[in-house]
Amino acid sequence: MTEFHNNDIHSLDNLSDPVKPDIQTLKFHKIHARYLSIVLMSLVIPLPIFIAINACLILFVEPFMWWFSLPFWGLYAWIVIWNVAYAKSLKFALREHDISLYCGVFFKRTIIQPYTRLQHIEIKRGPLERHKQLATLALFSAGGANHALELKGLLEVDAEKIKQFILKHKDLNNG
Repeated sequence: MTEFHNNDIHSLDNLSDPVKPDIQTLKFHKIHARYLSIVLMSLVIPLPIFIAINACLILFVEPFMWWFSLPFWGLYAWIVIWNVAYAKSLKFALREHDISLYCGVFFKRTIIQPYTRLQHIEIKRGPLERHKQLATLALFSAGGANHALELKGLLEVDAEKIKQFILKHKDLNNG
């Protein structure tokens, strides 16, 4: 009987070099810095609508109560700060038998998905991601209609490398 190992993959350049099996020593990879610009762009796109609604409230509902719009601007600022902090918290780690996602601003989560439980893998690219040459890797597990986890903010090349690595190791673990 062979001994079970689940070693950490430290470099995306050399996906065949496992090093440490301990979950406490997982080396998480940060998402690409360009993903933050996608988050900010997605928050700026609805800004003209937000400004128009505030202008209508100030001009037509309460013309002399400009402070009436302050809670809306505070809410918008909170949404921007929250999304930026969440995007900065996203990290992932690859090991021989599973993939891990670390995320969260106040409440931190670590999701570990074994390759053997994966049904299929998709690479998603929206218009903003295509513009920045980024991709999202969606991993779907057996028994669920939704993805088990999504790795956002990956370079297109890295997303394809990770997908091929997982598919190769999924087959090795099943056989």
